Amino acid sequence: MVTAEFRAVKQLTVTRAGGGNGSIASLPAGIDCGVTCSGSFEANMEAQLFATPAADSMFTGWSGGCSGAVDCYVLMDGDKSVTATFELRPTLTVTRSGTGTGTVTSNDAGIDCGADCNETYDDAPAVTLTAAAAADSTFTGWSGACTGTGTCQVTMDQIRAVNAQFELRRALTVTRTGNGTGTVTSSPAGVDCGSDCSETYDANAVVTLTATPATGSSFNGWSGGGCSGTASTCSVTMNAAQSVSAAFRTAGGGGGGGGNGGGGGGGRLDWVVLGLLAGLVAARAARQRARQMGYTRG
Repeated sequence: MVTAEFRAVKQLTVTRAGGGNGSIASLPAGIDCGVTCSGSFEANMEAQLFATPAADSMFTGWSGGCSGAVDCYVLMDGDKSVTATFELRPTLTVTRSGTGTGTVTSNDAGIDCGADCNETYDDAPAVTLTAAAAADSTFTGWSGACTGTGTCQVTMDQIRAVNAQFELRRALTVTRTGNGTGTVTSSPAGVDCGSDCSETYDANAVVTLTATPATGSSFNGWSGGGCSGTASTCSVTMNAAQSVSAAFRTAGGGGGGGGNGGGGGGGRLDWVVLGLLAGLVAARAARQRARQMGYTRG
């Protein structure tokens, strides 16, 4: 005798939604979605669904026959439909630009750019980025998801992109011209010309130069680097390499006058000599006339 037993079954259908990737499996077996996204289960039993996101994605929750973001239990008291939503994990991408060099690191060690300039995150953490310029460069600021020149904090609730700009430090060269002497110093410190007539500064820094003439000289003016005039100070914006000249001249006055006085004394001596010569010439002419008249006297 053969007995045939028939049990009622219900259909469970799973769909996937969102921009991410992942798979769904069931217990008892029957759904493996990816491949099979629907299965038949005995009526009134409870089927359990498991969602597994791909490496670049995260599972954000069930809808339809289930809710929440944990495992889904479906009572098969009828045909059921369930949706599993996967989203791409938020990716933080860091780029670097400018003529200089430097690194960007994150507080969670996910970014070390340099070498590792991308990281994906779950659960919307706040990530802090720090830029460090190389010795010959300056960090000039963020763009994208951050601005300014301090640290950059981004909340990873979506895809984020941040750029860090580094510029080479700029050289300031000072030369001194003219027949006088003097020094040129800078604020911020670096130039003391005199002995040290060049220095590198952060890109876009404003450097104030001060000219100080030596005793016996005067400052005669600036040229180059956006500087002009005879004021003792000049401000130079280091938006490029800059060259500035400071002219010093010897001061006029008493020294020159003394020389002229000496020349005047020499002129008076010449007139005395000429007078004596004229007297001698006159005396000689008188003796010659006396001889001609026969009254020669020795």
